[in-house]
Amino acid sequence: MYNYGNKCLNCGREIINKYRLTKNSRKRQKYCGRQCYKIHYVPSHKGTKGIIKPNSGSFKKGQVAPNKGKKLPQISGKKHWNWKGGRIIQQGHVCIKMPEYHSANSNGYVQRSHYIMEQKLGRHLKRGEIIHHINEIKTDDRPENLQLLKNISEHNKIHKNFSK
Repeated sequence: MYNYGNKCLNCGREIINKYRLTKNSRKRQKYCGRQCYKIHYVPSHKGTKGIIKPNSGSFKKGQVAPNKGKKLPQISGKKHWNWKGGRIIQQGHVCIKMPEYHSANSNGYVQRSHYIMEQKLGRHLKRGEIIHHINEIKTDDRPENLQLLKNISEHNKIHKNFSK
């Protein structure tokens, strides 16, 4: 049933194994408690097992990494192995990386259709103005395929007429 006669590897006190031993299990309690475990156990250099010794230069509980939330300039942007030219697709629209642009999102991307329409008009888009893709292909950002609409209700009217 219970395994008697084990001795703690740290203090040598006799311990009763709390685990039931069966044919398939090989669990054996090696220490009499958590305190002996922490004192005796030496961290392994192979992986992340082991406890962190005080003043070892490693992080302690509650400590924040100095580079948390910061980008690494040596591997960001064009230097990163997965760089795809600064173009991504968000919700079907092609977005280009332009962090300094006035209408860039928090990640520094601008919808390419908005940028092209602003270049075509020679001004910034007003609040509420919508860019409509005439052929309804969101990735087709040719200037002749883009149409500027005053508000969302005009855009909804256009789509309502297409569905009839």
